[in-house]
Amino acid sequence: MAMTLAKSRQDQLAPERRADFVPGQLSKADLDGGASIPPVVRKNTLLLSSSQTLYTIVAQINVLLGAFMILGLTGDVRLAGLGTAIAWGGRLMIVYHSGKLMDRLGRIKVLQLGTLLSIIGAITVAASLLATNLVGTILGLIIYGLGVGATNQNRVAVADMYPAHRRGEGIGYLLTASVVGALAATPFVFAGTILAASLGF
Repeated sequence: MAMTLAKSRQDQLAPERRADFVPGQLSKADLDGGASIPPVVRKNTLLLSSSQTLYTIVAQINVLLGAFMILGLTGDVRLAGLGTAIAWGGRLMIVYHSGKLMDRLGRIKVLQLGTLLSIIGAITVAASLLATNLVGTILGLIIYGLGVGATNQNRVAVADMYPAHRRGEGIGYLLTASVVGALAATPFVFAGTILAASLGF
């Protein structure tokens, strides 16, 4: 009886005063009571989702134009899939280790490292293509792949912000942004094909 009364009093308190309250998270009781997502969680989810959209746009460009890049540099149609394969190889090299690094260094630092590697890789690829340098292009694709592999751990960061009973919702926002990025890549790919043709690729 005493335990029931104590629990009833806890439930009547404001969420931030309850013993089971964790800042930045929603408890099951909050969800049942219609509580909304905390502003800081909404903000971080929006930032991570927006970045996921941009990552996906670039990834789609690499998949669709990578074949033209390698074909233009080697002249061998049999190697057309090499661009995508190299980038995915870079992702394979880092994805497991980036997860371990997240546990050791924190989510933000690994995501920042991944973003930096992606930018460096993309710039290296662009400069190497302009210089018709195959080795530089391959190196840039590897660096880019390493960056994407690390930034794909943003799913872990999103899941961390939501309680267990709402993690699917948080990851759903992120994956929706990924689909939006895939659709938004179409005009960029079209512009890329025109640019590639003008440069002789």
